[in-house]
Amino acid sequence: MMTENSSPLVDGVDYVWNCLNPVLQGFEDKFQLSPQERARITVEPPKNPAHGDLSTNAALVLANLARTSPQNLGVTLAQELEKSPMIAQASVAGPGFVNVSFIPDFFHDLAQKAIATGSQFGHGIPHSLGKIHV
Repeated sequence: MMTENSSPLVDGVDYVWNCLNPVLQGFEDKFQLSPQERARITVEPPKNPAHGDLSTNAALVLANLARTSPQNLGVTLAQELEKSPMIAQASVAGPGFVNVSFIPDFFHDLAQKAIATGSQFGHGIPHSLGKIHV
């Protein structure tokens, strides 16, 4: 279950962005990540639902800056994402996509939040961390 210290989240996309944000901040500080490069990072459902709940191309976008392969950076990002108590698994696929699967409690908590919030659920302030593909 989400703890008292959990950030208020609308959905899984926001949750993954919230987990990625410290890593991206480190890239901004160390490698001068531009707003244009950051805007190229996406978090969206994978094309194949068997690959998880969400996928990010962050490793593909950031690998050149880090002077490493997208796969190597993907492993690092996956390890960071797996530190979250709501993420069951994060794994690297293909050229460097990081696929994320949530624990069942994530969806339970999200459903409870939707019920408690009623018709206002999902009407939060949109994040400015990158594109959202729906």
